[in-house]
Amino acid sequence: MCSSTDESGWNNDTVKTRGIGLTRQNPPVKGIKSVAGRSYRSNSSRIYKDTQKHPDAQVNLIATICLDWNTPVPYFEISERYTDGSIFAKFVSNRSLPDHLLFDILDRHGSHISVKANERRGDPSVFEVYEQKGVKPDFTPAGQPQFCPIEQLFGLVDKHLEDHASQFNPRGEGWDLDEMADCIRDRLERVTFKEVQSMYIRTWNTLYEGKRLPVYLRDDITEKEFYDEVSRVQALYETKHERIVTLRSGRVPRVSKK
Repeated sequence: MCSSTDESGWNNDTVKTRGIGLTRQNPPVKGIKSVAGRSYRSNSSRIYKDTQKHPDAQVNLIATICLDWNTPVPYFEISERYTDGSIFAKFVSNRSLPDHLLFDILDRHGSHISVKANERRGDPSVFEVYEQKGVKPDFTPAGQPQFCPIEQLFGLVDKHLEDHASQFNPRGEGWDLDEMADCIRDRLERVTFKEVQSMYIRTWNTLYEGKRLPVYLRDDITEKEFYDEVSRVQALYETKHERIVTLRSGRVPRVSKK
């Protein structure tokens, strides 16, 4: 029932910096220390490229991922503008999420909790927009990015840009920003449910080391089984939510087991 949202940016000087090391090209041969005149023990795989001394532009991405079979990346925006509180609030307002998502996992970046700065600009606060959309922001502990599944999505984009740098930035003079945005968009549109599921699995294993994976995170789950589990969890949540009683003091009393 939780999506995950964050932003990242890429300078236009991105190039491929790692290749296939000699240790992978030349398998070891028993009794022979070197193959074709090269040391098998050499693990150097760095690629030396000419790059800009200073990047002069950046492409920024705000994206949301979720556990939904048909829309694992329900919404994203790509621009050259830095993400402040107003831009982030507009992003939340523009997006549509699957109906079963009630929470959004966020880190504690300033743009995610902007209230007064947004009001000074004449924009609604981030929390007001979340309330209007019927989704609750759920913040991770400060300095703990491993609890936010979407951080792993940016690793996929990193690799995709590096792999295509030889095509779009062959001389290291800098990407064309439109081509860079198209390359990022191409990777996001090909993200699969299984890839997003693996991001949530990693977060689950970090939070609950050694505990058995829930049904919706199992590798062998089918689309029908997934949506059956979504319906079951929704019904369970709604039942528990209706039973919560808050006293005038704000305290939630314990429910008797009798």
